[in-house]
Amino acid sequence: DILPGIHGKFQPDDERVIRLSLNKSLARPKFSDSANRRIVDLTDGEEIVQGNPDLDPYQAWNLDLSYEHYLPNLGIFSVSGFAKKIDDFVYVSKSEIANPDDPTSEVDFINFRNGETADVLGVEFSYIQPIQAIEGLSVYTNLTFVDSEADFGSDADRDGSLTIPFPGTSDTLGTLALTYEKSGVFIRVAGTYRDDYLQAIGGDATEDEFIRDHFQWDLSTSYTFNDHWTLFLEVVNFNDEPFQAYYGSDSRMRQMEEYSWFANFGVKWNL
Repeated sequence: DILPGIHGKFQPDDERVIRLSLNKSLARPKFSDSANRRIVDLTDGEEIVQGNPDLDPYQAWNLDLSYEHYLPNLGIFSVSGFAKKIDDFVYVSKSEIANPDDPTSEVDFINFRNGETADVLGVEFSYIQPIQAIEGLSVYTNLTFVDSEADFGSDADRDGSLTIPFPGTSDTLGTLALTYEKSGVFIRVAGTYRDDYLQAIGGDATEDEFIRDHFQWDLSTSYTFNDHWTLFLEVVNFNDEPFQAYYGSDSRMRQMEEYSWFANFGVKWNL
């Protein structure tokens, strides 16, 4: 594979930078998708998962353009646009087949296939700024808007070709975070949001599987005693945001899981 790329940088002054990049990239399918194996669960999940060793790798042309403006007191504002043309992307296909143990019933059959091509367009805004009124306090924001369209081809278990949003891609993503760092103390509180996204293709539009939008708060703190010892605490999803999925429409719930919050704490020693 030949993966060409051209990258440019223009810096009119010390406060502004413009970057442009055009390149081709390649990504292999996940091993779990391409492994020549079959997982049969007819007791709990009532499904059969079949790997596909004939999957082709993703190939994409990527165009990126960004503008960065460096602000006083180590702040920065940036806006970036990107466009991707992706061929042979991998998607999850889900259908129903006869139950091997009971031909009168059906079980879910999940396998992995290559789609035809996909177009992804997006713009990202980012802002980082220390708060001068409170030494050590900074704010970080990030907001991304994405528009995507994928052609799944005639293998998508539907008549003709199927064109819907690119799998695993949310239309809107965002992060808001506050950090405080001074005298060995570090505290970061961050809220992260992502919109719904397509997870798997079904036999028709009512069977397509989507993951519902998600917003969670995370906390990360640490205290460094000296050059060697650091005490840390991390709390993930302390607002108890559940995981939810649905079929076709968000009124048709497929799955809901509540994990509550998760904490990790300890002591680090550095050489």
